[in-house]
Amino acid sequence: MKTEYLCPVYRKWLQLHPEQARQHRLQQVEAALQYAGEGLHQKALEASKQAFEIAHAVVLSLQKPDQSEVVTKQDLSIFGNIAMHLANHFASNAECAEAANCLNGAQQQLRGIAPLFACHYDILMLIHTIDNTLAHAAACYERETYRHRQLH
Repeated sequence: MKTEYLCPVYRKWLQLHPEQARQHRLQQVEAALQYAGEGLHQKALEASKQAFEIAHAVVLSLQKPDQSEVVTKQDLSIFGNIAMHLANHFASNAECAEAANCLNGAQQQLRGIAPLFACHYDILMLIHTIDNTLAHAAACYERETYRHRQLH
């Protein structure tokens, strides 16, 4: 998944420091919600993009052997949630194709990391559930894009 919402050095730092990255992710989500509440939709979209890439960096960070499954499940759930939130921002700006691309990219990332959790059935099932949810939402946005193209 190619994204360009964060500086590559910052993204690498986030992967090496997942605890701090979780705090940065929360700050960006809160900023996006605040901007949206104030009607600053472009700023909300930018903050959502950054929150999504931070969530992605956390998911890709090296997992500590002593890290509980609960933390991993939370990170995966938040990643899927932020992907849906970002897709919603794109769709509200009449960018349904971009929304579908965002969700498809998130699906690919989840499928890519799934083998790392081969011994953790609960985490695999969560990844599968999030993947199915993202697939369903992406299909809805793709149908909307197709309808829009048919009209023009």
